[in-house]
Amino acid sequence: MAKKASEEQKEKAEGKESNYRLRSDAVDDLVQSHTGRTKAYSEKELRRYRTRKGITMPEWVKVLLLKIWFAGVVCYFIIWGLGLYMSAALDLVVVSGIALGLVNDLLLNNLLHFMEETPGQNDKWMMFPSKNVVSLGLNILYSLVVMFCVYTTYTTVNAGIAAAAGAADEVALGVEPISFGLLYMAFDMAFVGIKRGLLRVFHDARDRVDREAGK
Repeated sequence: MAKKASEEQKEKAEGKESNYRLRSDAVDDLVQSHTGRTKAYSEKELRRYRTRKGITMPEWVKVLLLKIWFAGVVCYFIIWGLGLYMSAALDLVVVSGIALGLVNDLLLNNLLHFMEETPGQNDKWMMFPSKNVVSLGLNILYSLVVMFCVYTTYTTVNAGIAAAAGAADEVALGVEPISFGLLYMAFDMAFVGIKRGLLRVFHDARDRVDREAGK
């Protein structure tokens, strides 16, 4: 009887040791694992297992729609709203430019940053992506420039159509949120594209100088 009890105790001890060995092996595997052993999957494969909500659209489409929408809102509330009380067109252009700068810096740029999956992903869509006091002033000045371009486009098109039709007082292209948003977005993206092109040239030149200095 004592021999049987000792054998049972021996079996229990061996079971505990085996169980401990299995758990320690699992811990060792976890500690020794690293990202280099992880299989790399393409973005297309990963997208198949992500949760899909609603209609997906490309990133650039979302950005353009947001730029058009925010500019259209400013047109609706500022140009249409204050236009009834401000007779001077230049004053309205300045006030609208300041409002657009505030909206872009405080609302649109923050929303684009919020939409980022990785930090800095949407910086390429903004003229001044940094968030500080200086960027607020720069965005206001930049929006004044874009607003002046939009205003010049409206006046030039209407003057050309009026001259061709022989009606000096006729306004063929009126200011309304959709056309205003499209024009503002077009000039904005043109200036952003120019900035990106100049930065690319600058970085290429700097890299070339660094390579030549390293030889």
